[in-house]
Amino acid sequence: MAAPRRLQMALLEHELAQARFQYNLVLAAILEAAERERQRARRRERRWWVREWILRRPLFGQYDTLMKELEAEHAADFKAFRHMEPQMYYELLNRVGPRITKSTT
Repeated sequence: MAAPRRLQMALLEHELAQARFQYNLVLAAILEAAERERQRARRRERRWWVREWILRRPLFGQYDTLMKELEAEHAADFKAFRHMEPQMYYELLNRVGPRITKSTT
């Protein structure tokens, strides 16, 4: 009578091990899906992020007032936008500016 009982216990332990394995597989799949969704949501958030000075472009124009404001408030953004330091930009503007004139046609 002891042998069938041991066999039943062994079978139950085997079924329990299989159930735990399946549970772990399902849990891993759920965690993986949640991580992918979290990363996708994080990417979605950043899509609409815009610097303040870019939002003011329609108000001040892109070059005149905005460039002065950008240089005063956000020197690093000025350099990233123009790909040069503000001093170099104004030096080039002073050198080339007089040669550029609007002509009326």
